[in-house]
Amino acid sequence: LNIYVLEDHFIQQIVLKGIHTIQENNIKVGDFEVFDKPNQLLESITERGSHQLFFLDIQIKDDTKKGLEVAKQIRKNDPYANIVFFTTHSEYLPLTFQYQLAALDFIDKSLEGEDFQKRVESIILLTCKKDTESESEDAFRIENAKTVIQVPFHDILYFETSDIVHKVILYTKEEQIEFYGSLSQIEKE
Repeated sequence: LNIYVLEDHFIQQIVLKGIHTIQENNIKVGDFEVFDKPNQLLESITERGSHQLFFLDIQIKDDTKKGLEVAKQIRKNDPYANIVFFTTHSEYLPLTFQYQLAALDFIDKSLEGEDFQKRVESIILLTCKKDTESESEDAFRIENAKTVIQVPFHDILYFETSDIVHKVILYTKEEQIEFYGSLSQIEKE
């Protein structure tokens, strides 16, 4: 599980870094990064798939919709990522639907400390459970030292060998993904 947080308030960053569910439930975390600038978050995303969890504050600095715009970019690059919004402005909840981002949850930051933390922890556990269930049969998984990409089988058109030695190109309905591998290895999988 990779967890990314976009939050510009230092106190909230500390609260989110102190989540205990990860250690208590032996959740394997690849990246757990907290950002206060949207461009830093977007530049650090190298993977795709349902094993990605994003906690996004809707209002960053004085921009009241910055978190929604970041979510839109994440969703464009990774349709299977899990996105959770949190903010002190609960009136923004309807906007999350207008942007059609398929958010997993919306957390009001005015929740008391322990209630807020329990809500975040329950989302982490739900994401782990959902990822474990969906990972097994309905997606082709490309994994190397730096990246994990899951592509649903129903999106795959075909594979072909690349001009680059030891590489294969995966063609989907919307993109081409080139990775190290062989057709015989893919056939076995």
